[in-house]
Amino acid sequence: MLKLFAPTLPISDAERIWIDDAFARLITLFGKDRARQVSTIVPDIKYFPREYDGSEAWAEMVILQVCRYMGIDRDRVLLDWYEIVSADEDLRNSMPSWQGSGGRGSSGLYSKAAEGNRVHIRINRNNLDDPMALIGTVAHELGHVILLADELISRDEPDMEPFTDLLTVYLGLGIFTANTAFRFSQWSSDRRGGWEVRRLGYLGEPMYGYALARWAQLRDEEKPDWTRHLKLNVREYMNKSAKWLKKNSPGDPQRRLRNETTWPPPPKPAEPVDRIEEAPGNFSGPSIS
Repeated sequence: MLKLFAPTLPISDAERIWIDDAFARLITLFGKDRARQVSTIVPDIKYFPREYDGSEAWAEMVILQVCRYMGIDRDRVLLDWYEIVSADEDLRNSMPSWQGSGGRGSSGLYSKAAEGNRVHIRINRNNLDDPMALIGTVAHELGHVILLADELISRDEPDMEPFTDLLTVYLGLGIFTANTAFRFSQWSSDRRGGWEVRRLGYLGEPMYGYALARWAQLRDEEKPDWTRHLKLNVREYMNKSAKWLKKNSPGDPQRRLRNETTWPPPPKPAEPVDRIEEAPGNFSGPSIS
């Protein structure tokens, strides 16, 4: 049967070019074999071997495990916690109904420590209530350790932050950063209720979908089992991207001239959204709730 519709990407051509160029930069920095050899980390007790309880002790375990997966010496990392209560949160607690955009906020912070080659990361304590967001935030901040502390890129690069998000995909932790890029929730208690939208990181779900499809292609994974851990929206964006990549066979990502890549790249015009899905259960496994 003749196919009437060719596969299309969920992102603009400029966004695709930026991701391909960023992947080419990552291949130059870390080698193609690094992406092919890392494990795909999923929300399972196999990778985070302690029952989730929302404690700082559980978060310490997460930091140790993510350091291992990203190849970072845990002793280099000094950890602190901070807490920010947003104006949205105050209003939510005081009004009978509330609709909030959430915004990006500050989920984590990175800086170089005064002594030696150690680094300082600070994690917003609110992440303790959301294990998926906690792991995604830790992966992003530890990405700064690799890229900034080891002076692989400059902090002044205009795409330093989204490039760090893409590094989490390259090193096998993209499920967490992709699943928390956009969160929609509804809530009610007593006589109050409402909804919230929260965004974490610098890449949107469509860009993560294409990046994950590119990463799977780089690893020769045609139908990877780990996609079942992705939010429905991200998984659909990845599937669309994978079909496009298979049809167009662009090969390995290639570097572009600087004047061909910009941040932020112009996005694809918005399309109607049929539904907004939350992530699948935060974790799977008999002893993690």
